[in-house]
Amino acid sequence: AESNGVQLNNSATSWSAVSSDERLKTNWTMFENATDKINTLTKIGTYNPIDKEDVLLTGLSANEVQKVLPSAVFENEDGYLGMNYQDVFCLMLKSIQELTARLEALEGN
Repeated sequence: AESNGVQLNNSATSWSAVSSDERLKTNWTMFENATDKINTLTKIGTYNPIDKEDVLLTGLSANEVQKVLPSAVFENEDGYLGMNYQDVFCLMLKSIQELTARLEALEGN
């Protein structure tokens, strides 16, 4: 897909700069209970791809992420799930904000 001159590809394995000016965005919905959602993810770490067992990669399970952030997950042409990691990154940022607020409340700030 192309948006504002930036091409995005669902099968991309990495991302570069993407237009992010809020004037290009509408219908904001803020994450709620981001920390609870992040805490449901159990497969966070390194793994071996089934076709390259001598390779060690780092990642998440798209199957797990799909349960808490379905908009971040898509199905490839081959039927396997792919994931937009930048969407998960945004959920993690919200979780950090929630945890910071909890910590500040405990510290009396």
